[in-house]
Amino acid sequence: MRQMHQRSITVDKGRLLETLKKNLESHKENYKLASEAYEKKALEVLEESKKKAAKSLESRYKLAKQAIRNSVEEGTPLEHVLMVNEYEARLPAPVNNSSAYEEAIALMEWETKEEIELSFPEFECFIQDKWDWKEEFELTSTALGLR
Repeated sequence: MRQMHQRSITVDKGRLLETLKKNLESHKENYKLASEAYEKKALEVLEESKKKAAKSLESRYKLAKQAIRNSVEEGTPLEHVLMVNEYEARLPAPVNNSSAYEEAIALMEWETKEEIELSFPEFECFIQDKWDWKEEFELTSTALGLR
């Protein structure tokens, strides 16, 4: 397999551009779907966090009230009382990587040769659509319920 990584291949420029543009459109559609799923999921997570925060606030309020009463009875009134813990709504967000395709397309459009030599890593990205960020994008899509 190591020899494959050192190998290069000559491809037709028109076919390469066609493949890159198809992959770009596919990515844009997948990003759109992931963004829509993200918005829906993020609002659900936010609502759940709001409920937890409200529950915590009520509990903290009761504890703070009692702490104030106790501190006054003990003759050492409190200067401050913590009412709210920090609640975060965390969710992986999709990343639009269209610029990777657009840069490759621009590069090939400026190429004057009709046959382009690609290294194995370029072949994996440009033809097989296996970019270094692709796995992370797919994991994010899965987390958002798209796969």
